Parts: sequence; C-alpha cells; structure tokens
Amino acid sequence: MLVYQFSIIQMAAHATLSKAGRKNLEDFSLNSAQWRILGLLSEHPTGARIADIEAVTFIQSTQVNPLIKELLSRQLIRKTPHPEDGRANLLLITSRGRDVLDEIESRMQKTLADIMQDATSDDFQIYMKVLQSIIKYGNSQGDHNGS
Repeated sequence: MLVYQFSIIQMAAHATLSKAGRKNLEDFSLNSAQWRILGLLSEHPTGARIADIEAVTFIQSTQVNPLIKELLSRQLIRKTPHPEDGRANLLLITSRGRDVLDEIESRMQKTLADIMQDATSDDFQIYMKVLQSIIKYGNSQGDHNGS
C-alpha cells in the first residue's frame, strides 16, 4: 500500500467516525469537545483543573473556557474551589451531566458496534494498539495538543 492510500483510508475512517459521533451528540446539543470534557470529569470524582482538561482532551486552551462556561450554564458540570490552591478551581460533573454522558456513551457504543460489525474483538484491540502507537510517537515528538 502506498502512503497516500493510507492517508485516504485514515481520512475516510475519521470522517465516518466524526459524522456518526456528531449525529449522536446532536440530540444533546453538545459537540465532541464538550463530550470529552464530560467524559474526563466523570473519571475524576474529586474534580479536575482546566489545565488537566487541556492536557488530556486535546482541546486548545483558547477553546476550553467557552466550552466550560456553556457546560456550567447547562448545569452539566459545576465549579468548586481547589482545597489546596485557593487561586484555582476544580470542575466536577453533576448528576445531570452524568445522566447525559451515560446516554451518549450508550448510543456511541451502539454506533461503534454497528461501524465495527465486520471486525472481530481482536481486530479492535489491534486497531487500538496502532492508534496508541501513533499517539506515543506524536508525544515523543512534542505534539501534545493534537495539532
């Protein structure tokens, strides 16, 4: 396979996954960045700082604050003072946010199962390993923000 063919396949797969993801998020008036924020906060029951969100979710720092303000206004997340650093705040997912996230995750799992219907569990594990290898390479090259 020529490298340009790999690029075309990768871009087509990304477009398919992105379109399916957007369709699942439409009912909740959320975008993929907001979904990633909710997901991250669900894994941090004691809260996360904005810097943590930027580092893990590949959302550019200029975009994080408006996304957080929207999630706060919709009461999907809440803000609380950091217990050790009075200058910082922690963000936590609310029960409403968790309910929304659970429903999105359920829909996304079904969509992914439909997309991957011709692949085995082993195929999926290999796919994840390849993606992790690509990310590891990017990180070793200093590409920490997904750009």
